[in-house]
Amino acid sequence: MPGGDPNRYAKTMADTGPDKLSSLPLDTLQACYHYLSEERWNLFDRTEIAVCEVRLTELRGEIELKRIAAQSTQQHGESIAQGSTILYWTKWAVAVGVVVPILVALIAEIPFSRLSPPEHRKHRQRRRQKRKRPSYRH
Repeated sequence: MPGGDPNRYAKTMADTGPDKLSSLPLDTLQACYHYLSEERWNLFDRTEIAVCEVRLTELRGEIELKRIAAQSTQQHGESIAQGSTILYWTKWAVAVGVVVPILVALIAEIPFSRLSPPEHRKHRQRRRQKRKRPSYRH
């Protein structure tokens, strides 16, 4: 048996059985791994040493799985956030790509000569009339 509290060792071994590992949070798994790795050096029975080393291997594997899952979840969240940002700007680009050509087409159809003040229109009309007069010079 271990050199420390035998009840704690037995409880840790029972709480970290293979069927219970997946339900334990990461910090509990790490605490159990740390405790068992220290207690392993206080064991003298070869069978108990082998059982403890197997349990340490199982804990190490579950800790790695939980870390990978957490990292994957974080990366997925970042990808989703980046995707929504790209989608936002894509919507704006499409809106601008549709609206700007329509505005250009509408502006091109506006007769700007009718938009000028009346004095300018009269001046233009006089200039046009002067040009249209036939010259009777022979």
